[in-house]
Amino acid sequence: MFSKRRFRSFRQTFAPLLRPVLEHGGPFRFVAAKVLASRQPDSVEVDGLRFDVHGGDFGVTLELIAAGAYEPGSQQVMLDRLPQGGCFVDVGAHVGLFTLPAARKVGPSGRVFAFEPNPENRALLEANIAQNGMGDIVEVVPCAVGDAAGTAVLHCSAWNTGDHRLLGAPRGRRVVEVEVVRLDEFLGACGCRADMIKIDVQGAEARVIAGLGVPDPLPAMLMEYSPSMVVDAGDDPEVLLQGLVECGWALSMVDEDSGALAPGSVADVVKQCPHHAYVNLLVEGASDA
Repeated sequence: MFSKRRFRSFRQTFAPLLRPVLEHGGPFRFVAAKVLASRQPDSVEVDGLRFDVHGGDFGVTLELIAAGAYEPGSQQVMLDRLPQGGCFVDVGAHVGLFTLPAARKVGPSGRVFAFEPNPENRALLEANIAQNGMGDIVEVVPCAVGDAAGTAVLHCSAWNTGDHRLLGAPRGRRVVEVEVVRLDEFLGACGCRADMIKIDVQGAEARVIAGLGVPDPLPAMLMEYSPSMVVDAGDDPEVLLQGLVECGWALSMVDEDSGALAPGSVADVVKQCPHHAYVNLLVEGASDA
């Protein structure tokens, strides 16, 4: 059996390499998903919150069940920096594993905006919000987020419910047309300033950040950084990181087991996160780092 730390290390290092096997190996994926669904529950409790999940999922649910939590280090970093009464924006909310802890932290006087364009994920997200009594705090937004408002095609993964993509998706996926919004326009219309933003959009992070502009003051951000997926989306990973630094953000890599932060330069992040791996980054104003 893997320890929790070894499981997360294995997933971060090798999951990108396994994607082609599961993406294109239809018969294998079908059988494996059936076996996985028979072994994984479709409802779990995490830190006092109840979540309905996708039982046959090779991504988020597999990590949640195998490791007992999903990205706990990043969640702790989020909660440490999110004030009561604050505003949290979850871009790529999935089933709410960040949305609901954030809602509990900001409380009734705070606001949470959960962006989830995939209909199946969104149905579970809405069910989880309701069953945990968070409906007065969380607003579910059935849109993707990007650098230009309009519509786009979401390419939906058949094996990993956290790997639906607007950009750079493998061929042959089921597609859904979705609305796209810019964060600066959306938050401006709501009259809100984000205290923290979580961005997990499978390589399209540069587009989300471009649609945020450069707010003053800068919000803290938790961002998944996967160089290979950023490249697949048509962007340069190092340019993405350098742009953040030039706008006044500082970078720290998150240890998912301890929640410890390792501040670093663009070169440090590039060195520690090889092309086919990924890491979650805390991005916050350099004066706050």
